[in-house]
Amino acid sequence: MKDKNSYLNLFLLFFSAFILVYFIPSSFNKILFPLYCVLFFRSKSNALWIVFIIILIELPGGLFSGGLREDMVRLPIYPLAAGVSISFEQLLIFTGIMKVFKNKLKYKPLGFLSKNIKLIALYFIFLLFLSFFMGISFYGFRNLFKILVNLTLFYSVYFLFAEESEFVDFFKLVFPLAFVAFLLQLYDLIFGHQLIKLFRPGVVSTQGVLGMGEFDRPIEMVHVLLFTFFGSLYYLILKKELFNKNYLLIVNLISYCSIFITATRTWFIAFTFTYFLLLLFKPGKMIKLILKNSILLIVAVLSLFSLSILKNQFSHAYQRIKSIELIVQGDVTAGGTLQRFDKRAPKIMKAFAKSSILVGAGFTDNYWENSDQHIGFHNFLFNGGIIGVMFPLYLVINIFYFTIKVGKKIGNQNPYKNALIIFILWMVGLLILNSSTQFIGYDVPLVRILIFSFYIYFYNNQMKAAMNFNKYRTR
Repeated sequence: MKDKNSYLNLFLLFFSAFILVYFIPSSFNKILFPLYCVLFFRSKSNALWIVFIIILIELPGGLFSGGLREDMVRLPIYPLAAGVSISFEQLLIFTGIMKVFKNKLKYKPLGFLSKNIKLIALYFIFLLFLSFFMGISFYGFRNLFKILVNLTLFYSVYFLFAEESEFVDFFKLVFPLAFVAFLLQLYDLIFGHQLIKLFRPGVVSTQGVLGMGEFDRPIEMVHVLLFTFFGSLYYLILKKELFNKNYLLIVNLISYCSIFITATRTWFIAFTFTYFLLLLFKPGKMIKLILKNSILLIVAVLSLFSLSILKNQFSHAYQRIKSIELIVQGDVTAGGTLQRFDKRAPKIMKAFAKSSILVGAGFTDNYWENSDQHIGFHNFLFNGGIIGVMFPLYLVINIFYFTIKVGKKIGNQNPYKNALIIFILWMVGLLILNSSTQFIGYDVPLVRILIFSFYIYFYNNQMKAAMNFNKYRTR
């Protein structure tokens, strides 16, 4: 992939979609948007299109967001039947699966996690049959249809990212988005609204908290920041010159700062705990990295704090994050700023008690009426039951086990040896995030399905690469 051409193509895709949404009548842009699917179907750059899909889902600056189906200024929705429709993003996802079938890509065993994925898939199918047996309304069926369309992404990503170079291409396109997210946050703080207000007067923001409290919480493209934070850490430690190390360090620092100024406690804990674990298990590597880049780090930190608006935001964010101390002391409301444990959790557990404890509520009406993805583990248990929780938990355990096993087996000269631990830290981060925002389960939003599927296949690809390198060296 030629980097300059790919960056230009990504910008053109974004800019053309922006023009279609905000300057072309919706009745006409609905006809034009499917042309993107044709381009995706014919394109050889799968990384480009997956990143484009992520950008659309992430709503940078609040752009591309919409409320009702009748909303004239939003990405189009296409009706399929009475009460059933498909979004443009899902149309792109469906194009991905058709592209896999068309190219008749050869199936390659998943390897390390094959058994785990099959067990989770079989249990999901079981939940489907159980839900229809227990009764599901048209509303529930409509939601289930969306889940099934989104889950095809888990299958297509496996084939669309077959080679290590394709994962590298993906990160080449994603890393610059950390700077985009940070700049959007600066805009939000300076002007007190997201970009969307320029094109939809009256709409201050579609995510985050702006102009409504003691201080603003600019939330921009946080799922992208998940990719940039852990991806940059991985390639920083990997002993392969695929990216400039100084560039990776800045990407990582910007990603962390962006999460910090959102004052989102769970995300802050996940990212900070990653640093702590890395320092704990790889102290020599971390100290060497810090000392080697100390001047760059000092300049970067001083530059960030030189902006008064950022300095104030760091101070406000720190005060909110400090409320974690109240939770540790027994105040589950964190001083009245948290409702997950005293209001949301009891409601969902009460509904869970009315379902089958072993297999959960599945996708029945009971689930749709009471589900809450802001308390991920509770919702996961409610949806899949005790048995349903065990299969993904088995997957997580195997990720830890195989990573440690392979790490011990490969030689010190193997470029992947020290970097593989990042996959454990990444999973720990996802588990922490799942306490507030559901990343793991049988009903997960599209962008998090993409994150989890990408993680699984990237993990598998790099584990195989590490093993193959070891075999090559021992011949």
